[in-house]
Amino acid sequence: MKGVILRINLNALIVDITHEIEPQNVLEASRVLGESYRYFPDGTIHICVVDPGVGSSRRPVVLHDGKHYFVGPDNGVFSKVITEADQRLRGYHITESRYFLPEVSSTFHGRDVFAPVAAWLSRWVSCGSFGDLISDFTVIPEEEPKKIDGGVEGKITHTDRFGNLITNISADLIEAEKHELSKDKLAVRVEGKDEAFDLYSFYNEAGEQNKTGALINSEGYLEIFFYRGSAQNKLGINVGAKVTLCSNNSFARQGEA
Repeated sequence: MKGVILRINLNALIVDITHEIEPQNVLEASRVLGESYRYFPDGTIHICVVDPGVGSSRRPVVLHDGKHYFVGPDNGVFSKVITEADQRLRGYHITESRYFLPEVSSTFHGRDVFAPVAAWLSRWVSCGSFGDLISDFTVIPEEEPKKIDGGVEGKITHTDRFGNLITNISADLIEAEKHELSKDKLAVRVEGKDEAFDLYSFYNEAGEQNKTGALINSEGYLEIFFYRGSAQNKLGINVGAKVTLCSNNSFARQGEA
């Protein structure tokens, strides 16, 4: 893909956000892209290719939110971008094959379609040149945490290369729960585990005690970690596991029950 881009625009500056998305995990791609793109300068072209439907009837698209461009499959990878965009968002169904490579495989549209389209976009070809304007984008709704008796229940949405377990429980929910519980200390409980994990401000706080802990990560979500190790391996927890944010006191009562 990089070779294709550079053959069309030798001056292109190419930056990798990540190659660590779990295979076929479209929602993880959507979330990571949604958390990352805003830190790039206006005019950046983002290619996102997590594409289990490559070669099928799913549409290749170009999106523009007024500041950034997005190129990839219309399969939900741009869900977070779309839901957070305002009315300036425009989308185009890529159909103009003159901007593809001469031979398009059915298994590598990243190389044969998305990379050349992005490169021509960087050469100031307009979005409308690639195909017709569309508005019926594919958006996969994320499951939101819910309020339960004694706390908030969310789930593990993805893991990173360090084995940290990232949840869908936001910092705002944590602060609201702290306010509601007042003097009680918050704890984190994971489905199928008997222990509760304390909340820390940074990794080394738990590292000094060789404990598994939880904190609010750089993207503003609750994350479960094991200092200098993999929480995923240590706990044997996978994506989708339920996570409960509750008070230490309520966890103790549940344990007694």
